[in-house]
Amino acid sequence: MNPLIAQIAAHSPGLRDWLALTSVIFSIGLYGLLTRRNAVGILMAVELMLNSAAMNFVIFNRFCLPARMDGSVMAIFVIAVAAAEVVVGMAIFVALYRYRGTVDVNQMNTMQDPVISIEGPGDFNREVMKNINKQYKSRHDH
Repeated sequence: MNPLIAQIAAHSPGLRDWLALTSVIFSIGLYGLLTRRNAVGILMAVELMLNSAAMNFVIFNRFCLPARMDGSVMAIFVIAVAAAEVVVGMAIFVALYRYRGTVDVNQMNTMQDPVISIEGPGDFNREVMKNINKQYKSRHDH
């Protein structure tokens, strides 16, 4: 064996090192999930936790059953679910921002009435058109 390869292999991280890394990443994500007020920050914390879980699949696959690809396949599924979760989460946050005017999760109480009371679709359309006309006039009256 090449001495350089043997030296690199002797200093490669072991199972305990990788699990410590994923534990730290998961802990950072959990801390972010529990302390963030911004919805985007919470989404990023959940992503950290999912990435930590995907890394665990790959790590255990590498050290326990290196001839099989089960851990890598599961990691790909976790990445796909995380991508779908980001798309749906961001769509919900954009809708809530348009409805409430904030992405602060402490101020989002869906049981309360919105800032602008809207009785139905017709009233909503009239309110939107009134705001559009007001913005247009304020920009073009100068």
